[in-house]
Amino acid sequence: MKHLPEKMTRTKLLENRKRDAMPHISYDLDGDGFVGGRDYVVARRFDQGCKNYLTEDERSKAFQAL
Repeated sequence: MKHLPEKMTRTKLLENRKRDAMPHISYDLDGDGFVGGRDYVVARRFDQGCKNYLTEDERSKAFQAL
């Protein structure tokens, strides 16, 4: 008997959407452990390629701009 894939429930779907909507912790520019609105807006400007996280180079450029 073949193993059937796990079915996606509404709860799982909503959990996945919520998790995907949260910005990566590399967007936390002020170091308080929380990505606030200002952190998010500034970090998005320095995120080359819109990959939803900042590399070390992008992060250092964002710090220099602040």
